[in-house]
Amino acid sequence: MSAYNTQINAARDKLLRSASAGGTTTAITATGPMIYNELWATGTIDTTNLWQTTVAATGTVSTLTAGSLRVVRLNCPAGADQARFGGQRKIVTPISPGTNYLYTRLTMEWSAILVNVANHENANFIMGMGDEAAGATIDHRGANDALGFILVSDALNTLTDSGGTETVTVVPSAPTLTNYNRYKIVIENGSVQFYVNKVLEVTHTTNIPALPLKINFVVISEAAVAAELRIGPLRCWLED
Repeated sequence: MSAYNTQINAARDKLLRSASAGGTTTAITATGPMIYNELWATGTIDTTNLWQTTVAATGTVSTLTAGSLRVVRLNCPAGADQARFGGQRKIVTPISPGTNYLYTRLTMEWSAILVNVANHENANFIMGMGDEAAGATIDHRGANDALGFILVSDALNTLTDSGGTETVTVVPSAPTLTNYNRYKIVIENGSVQFYVNKVLEVTHTTNIPALPLKINFVVISEAAVAAELRIGPLRCWLED
């Protein structure tokens, strides 16, 4: 093996992330590494190496067995609670000059269900990726430089935000959020595609955040009511 190939393989090895306790370790493929592949199988969230959580008031982040599925539960049992869950490391944007010429596509996919949709504070809810806030570990939807699924009047929308300028689009299929749905975000140079249940719903080509981002889920409950988000299997990978 040439010295160049050895260096490339070493770089890929650094990007490989095994799942937290009870998850699976995924081999590097020919197209690129799996960064996260989480099944939450034993109920342990690895906050030492992989994930980070932030809570306020009586909000909690934990795991829960729901039927045959184990999920991460962002629970806000009372008014104005906060529960935030995300990755510890930023992931480079595909084809970002000065940071990444090797990979051209980043995909994040997960399943999730919302409990008490009407009780979620729409202004801060997000499932997707965001920049790291100054003085905080995980940023909410209202911050700059983010992308993902959000709520507008309790309906599912998509967001790309670059420096505070947003593109927001309603998801046409209007999925039932109190059912488990499969969500996917595909980021390429100049576009972000949003899928629900394997169907391409929306493509954004404006206000794509330029910074490397972290996986980011945020739930904040409205006054005097409870809200909850349950995240099922989650994976994130890069491709050539």
